[in-house]
Amino acid sequence: MSQENVEIARRIWEDGLLFDDLSGALDADFEVHDHDLPDAPVGRGRLGFERWTQAWDEAWGSWDIENETYIDAGAG
Repeated sequence: MSQENVEIARRIWEDGLLFDDLSGALDADFEVHDHDLPDAPVGRGRLGFERWTQAWDEAWGSWDIENETYIDAGAG
């Protein structure tokens, strides 16, 4: 991930885009890993992201995300 991508991610959160808004912009290779649930499946692409956000939303009465730092985590 380049610094440009880090800035794109930062702007997405700071502009307050909702998960539904974000899911339409996801690449088919996008993956979400839920490390809170050891046996959780990897969500892939838009559908996987939507399933993950739905499961997350159903598990909590309310929740909020507050990012403190944006970093380039590398490409693997």
